[in-house]
Amino acid sequence: MRLIVSTMKDEGPFILEWIAYYQFLGFDHFIINTNDCSDGTDAIIKRLQELDIATHIDNPGPWPKGPQASAYRNAMAHPRYQDAEWVMTCDADEFLDIKVGDYTLDSLFAATPKTDVYPFVWRLFGHSGITEYEDRFIIEQMTMAAPLRQTWPPQVRAFKSLVRANGTYKTISTHRPKGLRLRRGKNPRWTDGDGQRIYGFENQGWLFCRSGNGFGTELARMNHYAVRSLDSYMMKRQRGDVNTTSFHSKMEASGERYWQLHCWNVVHEPSMQSKLAAVKGFYEKLRSDPVLNELHLAAVDYHKEKIAAIRQTPHARDFAKRNGDYRSGTVVTIADEAIVDPSQALNRSHFDPDTFLKVSQAARFNDMAARKGTKKLPWFANLDALETVKHHETCQEIASACDAQNPDSGALPDLPSSLLRLVHQEFGPRNRRQERISSQRKVFLDQVSGGRRAKWLLLGGADQVLIEDILARREVKKLIVVEPWGIRPKEMVVDAIKTDNKRKTQDAAFFHCVMQRQADIKSGRLTVIRSMPQWVVRLFDDACFDIVFVNGARNAKQSYFLLEQIARKLKPEGLTILNSYREKDAAGLGTIQALHSFLGKHPQDWRVMGTDNNHIAIEALGVSGLHDKNIT
Repeated sequence: MRLIVSTMKDEGPFILEWIAYYQFLGFDHFIINTNDCSDGTDAIIKRLQELDIATHIDNPGPWPKGPQASAYRNAMAHPRYQDAEWVMTCDADEFLDIKVGDYTLDSLFAATPKTDVYPFVWRLFGHSGITEYEDRFIIEQMTMAAPLRQTWPPQVRAFKSLVRANGTYKTISTHRPKGLRLRRGKNPRWTDGDGQRIYGFENQGWLFCRSGNGFGTELARMNHYAVRSLDSYMMKRQRGDVNTTSFHSKMEASGERYWQLHCWNVVHEPSMQSKLAAVKGFYEKLRSDPVLNELHLAAVDYHKEKIAAIRQTPHARDFAKRNGDYRSGTVVTIADEAIVDPSQALNRSHFDPDTFLKVSQAARFNDMAARKGTKKLPWFANLDALETVKHHETCQEIASACDAQNPDSGALPDLPSSLLRLVHQEFGPRNRRQERISSQRKVFLDQVSGGRRAKWLLLGGADQVLIEDILARREVKKLIVVEPWGIRPKEMVVDAIKTDNKRKTQDAAFFHCVMQRQADIKSGRLTVIRSMPQWVVRLFDDACFDIVFVNGARNAKQSYFLLEQIARKLKPEGLTILNSYREKDAAGLGTIQALHSFLGKHPQDWRVMGTDNNHIAIEALGVSGLHDKNIT
């Protein structure tokens, strides 16, 4: 059985649409807790229980750990929960948008076998300019949303989880399962919304990382209609939610800030429209029950009556005047950042070379402190050139005492002297081999670039000579460098400290690169991103780069996947350049094999622009390449 667990308060007019939608996706049953309802929500769910569609649980206070925790305990104790194969916690304003096959769970499972947990990233929808409440489908009315790849504020990075109910986790919760039980020493398989296996979320975390780990939208995403119409938002503010009996627990008294964080009317998102006809079939079947239909209409009338009264209040009139045509807050994407790593993201105004190392140190202490409950260690534990990896309690004390606005306040320990010496050293002179390669590269780039390609992405940025050569080109107005500098996907969380000195050197090299390239970073010409290419490339807008330069060889599978990702990010007539085309080792041969397979699959979309002893450049012929969604 595929089960949804939910908590509701005064969601009466919206319940049947929500039930119908998830029936269309392939969910079999719903366990719904309610508390303090005034609009007949509980009566609707009780009728759904009589029809064997849902199970109703009354969840009155007081609640020792809050109403949602109580609701989840209630659900897990119910016999219907024991029959579940898959479980998802989901609110009445959340709609899972499956984009593969026939848009059902069956298609999702077929595309991503062996998955134990899916973290579906929120897509925040705005009111779409709709001020008045109507008894119409939310997914039909609300079509304006946040940009696909927005990374700030944190709400846009939150996810909701669909979990295989095989005992791997002890409990469910709002965003993710908790209490990992290892089975035969194997971690559960987490699969993101692009179908990629991801690591580092097995024990904790409910936001995708700003360096891209955990992000994914190609196969599925969770649409969150937190505000609905302006009328419905004011009603939501007035009645509270499942966590309160007065104002919404996450709202300040005016409701202004919550609105600004959750209302995004930036881009048109029509993906739900293709599902409407099928969903309405399920909906009409529900409405055909005379009792359900009467209860639904009563809930609609109740909301209309309450809204009419709310509209007359001075606050509601002022709010509507200010926000009726509200568009959005400031949109932030990864392209707006100057420096990104898994623990932090800094834009140009926040990047201060004089305090950067201390800011990074503080971010790592915070990351360490956040792991206290799981007794795990974060991604930098075995390569930490800042030497922040200490006992969890010590890190928590330091993080609590540290002033984020003044990282030199004295709470942080001294930085390692060896790192301080390194980051202030200029890059050394080039040797003969570097000079020869640089000279050959310049000739090749002069031939293929044409002096008009301004925005570049460099994947594999450990070679400082290569970065310097690209920045030396007059046509380059923007260079984004992506390099893991020692990050390993399978070690985003570790159990114990086992310092790897080679990777520690790479960690130091990251800070060296930032400090020595600070002028280009501050000017906005250079962005440095510490991440795996396959994570971060998808965070860039489609068709935004003139050249993507792939530095170094990879195996055939990695290379092919990267070529497919890159294809979508290139402008028409953009170039993909590889500098390992002639390498004869296993990785080099893998890159050659992948390139030939890629060109063979898309013969009409690409042409070879040029080759030399090391490089090959291929040009996109006026269209962005296709991305293979069936990734396992």
